[in-house]
Amino acid sequence: MAMSQIQSAHRRLPGFVSWGRIVVIAAMLLLFGQSSAPAVVITTIPEQTAAPPCAPPIDAWLISTRHLGCTNGAFPATGPALRYWQRVDNCGPWQPRTQADFLAAAQEVRETWIAIHGNRMTAQDAVNYGGQVTNSLVPGHKSGLPLRTITWSWPSEQIRGLVADVRTKAARTPSESFYLGWLVNQMPSPTPVVYIGHSFGARIGTGTM
Repeated sequence: MAMSQIQSAHRRLPGFVSWGRIVVIAAMLLLFGQSSAPAVVITTIPEQTAAPPCAPPIDAWLISTRHLGCTNGAFPATGPALRYWQRVDNCGPWQPRTQADFLAAAQEVRETWIAIHGNRMTAQDAVNYGGQVTNSLVPGHKSGLPLRTITWSWPSEQIRGLVADVRTKAARTPSESFYLGWLVNQMPSPTPVVYIGHSFGARIGTGTM
């Protein structure tokens, strides 16, 4: 039946109608001649754009010596009793961790940035300082290694008297270098370490090296 309709349509077409148009008409007749034909759904594919590369995750740590006294490097073979916190991917709340947690994580070779704050900083100031350092440096990270950031929180709260304050904190810096030196020595030797220090923090970093 469809063929007879095509032939009938062809006899009625003017001479200037091209064969291409005849084929289109034939296809239309076939389509509408089948009442059970499924509906035609046209799907528009959105323009594809390349996804930006994923940034390597950050292993962020907060390590404190605010509860410790001074030392000349004489602490147990197991290391000083540092206090540890970790924040996964540099976001969310700080989670308490153990020395074993840090030592296990430290075996993975990561580019490690250690932010050491200066004088007259509370524990919360230290957290804020470490976050600012991390957020300012991460966008420029191009080494290809995943990142580890360590905020080093040491007892630098302001004490009464300018001279007494400065002398007390200056006397504290060698102990902090011993503590931090022990920590860095627990990392595999290929680990690249960058010290970022402000004021007495710079003195602690150079003492560590």
